[in-house]
Amino acid sequence: MCGVQVFLATHEYNFLKYLSIKKMNTVEIAFFNLYKTDDGLTYERENDIYLLEHIDIIDANSKMLEDEIELDFLHD
Repeated sequence: MCGVQVFLATHEYNFLKYLSIKKMNTVEIAFFNLYKTDDGLTYERENDIYLLEHIDIIDANSKMLEDEIELDFLHD
């Protein structure tokens, strides 16, 4: 290990998923999620994106997929 840290920020679900799939066991990857609460800005940190409790990017991607499937059925 060289002691190098790299920070990436994304709103792109596919890129986030790719990082999750490709992470190596020898490299520590932490996923952070920033979100607003009534008390202000807060965050959560996990080693797996699916352990994050407030990750809107997954919900948004699922909603988009559902809408696309519904639209396909309407056009058939």
